Amino acid sequence: MSTWFARRALNLVRALVNLYYTRKYGTMARHLGRPDVSPEPQRGFIIVQIDGLSYNHLRQALDAGYMPHLAKLLAERQLTLAHWRCGVPSTTPAVQAGIMFGNRFDIPGFRWYEKERRRTISTKRPDQIQAVRTRVSQGRPGILQGGSCYVSMFDGDADLALFTLSTLTPHRFFESIRGMGLFLLFLLSPFRILRLAGLTTLSYLIGLGSRLVAFVRPSVLNPFDVLSPLLHAASDALFTEVQTFGVMLDIYRRVSAIYANYNSYDEVAHKLGPDHRAAFRTLRTVDKHIHQINRMRARYRQREYDLYVLSDHGNSPAVPFSWRHGTSLGRYLSLIHISEPTRPLYISYAVFCL
Repeated sequence: MSTWFARRALNLVRALVNLYYTRKYGTMARHLGRPDVSPEPQRGFIIVQIDGLSYNHLRQALDAGYMPHLAKLLAERQLTLAHWRCGVPSTTPAVQAGIMFGNRFDIPGFRWYEKERRRTISTKRPDQIQAVRTRVSQGRPGILQGGSCYVSMFDGDADLALFTLSTLTPHRFFESIRGMGLFLLFLLSPFRILRLAGLTTLSYLIGLGSRLVAFVRPSVLNPFDVLSPLLHAASDALFTEVQTFGVMLDIYRRVSAIYANYNSYDEVAHKLGPDHRAAFRTLRTVDKHIHQINRMRARYRQREYDLYVLSDHGNSPAVPFSWRHGTSLGRYLSLIHISEPTRPLYISYAVFCL
């Protein structure tokens, strides 16, 4: 008898949860003009990318308690942790091209010079990353067909790509407008606006504190720059909150493939080092958003999803060239060239893949 009552109580809870999500996210989807996806028997998948986080630094963050939800999932064996070799070059455009299209050929870095065309390629430019996307995707369907992609370089043929560089082009203008509808709907929620303001303020104060420290300790940060921390805090909080909101809405709509990239760790790791406390602190926020996504996946089970948490590459600690030699690398090379014009200069380098 007790088992029967427990089963009925559990069914009632499930029904109430479904009703809550149907009312909340159903209304949002209708406002966006994005109906439910037709139910299909196969499982969907959610990929959460933590940009720039290597295996060893992830282990450090887990051991230090920065990612309690991910640690809980690993302890309960809902997820397993494994190495994977991202290849060379270990940069976001090369790795994401391989993940989304199965082709990373002729992407030698993040920026490079093409001798044939005599031009510099920067994958931060939407027009140039779009040209790279066209080349690597030729004859290769992306893994996100019918799905959604957030805060990424490549779209993987997703139906909706928000804050994705390769889709910021005129012929995908209306898709961008549709994505901005999600952004505007997010901003209409008073609770989310207050949360966004709180996160921005906290991040900005932490950024100002780091610049105060730079007055007395050598740092790559400019202690007199008080505007950049505010812009970074606002954009980071906005991208993080909006894409998590979008993923949860996609789960409600039963979208088959979802890709979300959280890049706050990578940005801080590049400036302060991959094992700096400020870099690890960003992982607390990422962990909270993974928790929200996983909770939605577990409670609203109109479609079963596999959850993957991965990184595109790692970061290696390094000392800035200017600290070691007292001048920039460009200035150093120009001085060598002027003082010894007839002597050829050879520079060797190594790329480490973590």
